[in-house]
Amino acid sequence: MLKSTYRISPVLPLLLTLFIGLFQVEEVRALDIEVTNTDDAGAGSLRAAITQANSIFLGGGNIIFNIPGGGPYIITLESPLPAITKPETIIDGGTQPGIVLQPNGSIAYALAIQANGCTINELEITGFDIGIQVASGQCNNIIENCTIANNLINGVKTDLATNTQLRKNTMYCNGSDPTGDPFLPSSNAAAPPEILTASESTITGTAAYLPPTLDFPDNIVEIFVAGDTACPDADVQGKTYLTEAIVNPDGTWTATGNFPKGAQLTATVTNPDNCPIPCFMTADFIYDSDLTNVFFTDFSSNGPVFWYWDFGDGEFSYEQDPNHGYADYGTYNVCLTAGAYVNGIYCEDTYCEEITLVDCNLFASYDYYQYGLEIEFVDYSFDSPTSWFWDFGDGETSTDQNPIHVYSDFDVYTVCLTVSKVVNGVLCEDTYCYDVEVFDLCQDFIANFSWANSGFCIVDFTDLTAGSPTYWEWDFDDGNFSNETNPSHGYAIPLTYNVTLYVERDVPFCYDQITKVVQPNCFSFQKGDPVVAEAQKGAFGNPLPAANAVTSDFSPVFCLEYADTLNVDICENEFYIFYGDTLNMAGTYDTMFTSFNGCDTTITLNLSVLDTVVTELSATICENEFYVYESDSLNVGGIYTYGYLGANGC
Repeated sequence: MLKSTYRISPVLPLLLTLFIGLFQVEEVRALDIEVTNTDDAGAGSLRAAITQANSIFLGGGNIIFNIPGGGPYIITLESPLPAITKPETIIDGGTQPGIVLQPNGSIAYALAIQANGCTINELEITGFDIGIQVASGQCNNIIENCTIANNLINGVKTDLATNTQLRKNTMYCNGSDPTGDPFLPSSNAAAPPEILTASESTITGTAAYLPPTLDFPDNIVEIFVAGDTACPDADVQGKTYLTEAIVNPDGTWTATGNFPKGAQLTATVTNPDNCPIPCFMTADFIYDSDLTNVFFTDFSSNGPVFWYWDFGDGEFSYEQDPNHGYADYGTYNVCLTAGAYVNGIYCEDTYCEEITLVDCNLFASYDYYQYGLEIEFVDYSFDSPTSWFWDFGDGETSTDQNPIHVYSDFDVYTVCLTVSKVVNGVLCEDTYCYDVEVFDLCQDFIANFSWANSGFCIVDFTDLTAGSPTYWEWDFDDGNFSNETNPSHGYAIPLTYNVTLYVERDVPFCYDQITKVVQPNCFSFQKGDPVVAEAQKGAFGNPLPAANAVTSDFSPVFCLEYADTLNVDICENEFYIFYGDTLNMAGTYDTMFTSFNGCDTTITLNLSVLDTVVTELSATICENEFYVYESDSLNVGGIYTYGYLGANGC
């Protein structure tokens, strides 16, 4: 028997250890993506550029502008732009000054940042509910050199984002809606700064000071000319950026320059902070073995791009799915370190597992024998297993060595045999699986026969059964039976008979039967001209003597005439064939002939013609209307006829 197999190697005890892998990664340069028109969507649009940047595998894109003609370049949005989801994406309006984003109607926001380390530079954003929205949990995003004005609820909304850097922006007339917030957001500020003194050349004040971080070593105060007098709460928004100052560790700061005389001033501070490092990497692996050769497969989650394998024998590999050959059997502690850059930060995890290689020659195998839905499984495994586990593929199992299993349906089942034994204190096992087709063994065993009149009331039957039957049983429907393969049978009366052939096959055991209508030919005369047919041998034995004859052994034969009456109903427009005549009118019809034994036979037919009931319905509809009858929708004038079976069968 040809079989296809797949093998499952043993899973052995686990031991977790730690290993730190070192990887060298080259810096990836951002891809430049050009915006070439002011369309809301389509090729060359800002919307398409953000979508492309989000699809870049490593790092975000650098979106630049190259729109023909002179500015300003007004991009009117029909809906919010796609959220920026790829870390380190840059939208650089400084590559073509004069980029303006405005809504067509009421739009919730212009830009949304849902990634870390992104930069929005030198855009004018005006007229939205929210200008720029930075999602909670995001870190190290920069909004700089932008004009953000006349947005109803917020100019910039940072929620619970950390280290959102607001640098040198012009922000005014934001938050005029009753639900809005007109205040200039303090980028990651521990507390708003305070201006203590101001002159045309020097401005001093205090601000919260936090220890520097690797990404942001300074605490920076930015000083603005306060908001537009045409806006509510104008004094709390910075309309014009003036300069910046570094906060001293004691919380003081000083800014110098040429400042507008008599101007109202405001300030904001950016304090350093560390971003959380979300590392969701989970290292894992599976393996298969062939003696001392082990085939490892990385099963880590969350998309690692670096792998370091320590095979526990002094050898290592940087491949994702390495194959490793050990010098000898034994126990080895194998560790996989999987890593990737997540939001610009390297993240890794290590998983270790102790594997044991033994000189295990166990080889699972089986064969099976089918008896209908019953399958006998026979274990043919190599190297003397001591335990067996069968999974029959239908939810049932067994631990017998050679089980017999009965399935509920004909189908294909994946049957797995796992055999095991202990070798030198180590569990050794092997699994063999095969798709077992449980099919109907009798689907090609089909009973059939033919019949033919061969003489006066004699019918020859021929077995046509497919599938090599070994037993036959004929029921001739006149109280007689036969077990011959191809019997001949003589009938005494010229009627219609339902002959049944029942057949069996021994191996595999099958049975079937079929019934056919048989009408023997018991006359060779024209109706109304009875004749005496020649006596036949066969099923009747020797011929009977002629009527009223005398023999030396028997008394004179007395002829007992046979008569039979048939009562038949037909419907109007139907017909009935009675011994060669086609009848369609009610009445009584007789036919008489002489049988092979010299006796007269009379058959009387009482034929009734049943009425067909016709019911007429009429309906009138207008143009463009329809009339529903049964399941038909009718809208064309005409006569429609439907047929039904009445109580009388017509």
